[in-house]
Amino acid sequence: MCYELYLSTSSGQDLSQYNSDLIRFERLDKVSDGYTAFLKHPWNWYVGTSTGCSCALRHFAQDDPEFCEPQDWCREEDDDIRATAELYRVIASLIAGGGRVECLNAWSGALHDEIKSMDVDLSVVSERAFCLFENHHFVFRYEAL
Repeated sequence: MCYELYLSTSSGQDLSQYNSDLIRFERLDKVSDGYTAFLKHPWNWYVGTSTGCSCALRHFAQDDPEFCEPQDWCREEDDDIRATAELYRVIASLIAGGGRVECLNAWSGALHDEIKSMDVDLSVVSERAFCLFENHHFVFRYEAL
């Protein structure tokens, strides 16, 4: 089993231009029926990592999720941290360009009613603190203080 990360955006920008050794964007022509309720924008992408799936990102499974910078007591792979930072920069760039962005981060086979929604203001959540929460649908925005 693996994490599956999907990005939905109103921007027609080709996200494959951001592909690197750590993160890859693959355009989806069709979205899995179980996820269509969460991916509302016209351009949808699967976000893969160096492992092929979406597992090599900062993921946490928490009942009360909270963004935080990597901690010494909780070892995280350097590549996972860097890949997550690359994802953050792509999302921030899309928003800065006027696009709307949502992501769905789900454990393979997660049921629709297991998915929780979360609004994320990138003016409050830093690149270093950004992470993904298991079975969450994220709606991103940037509201300058």
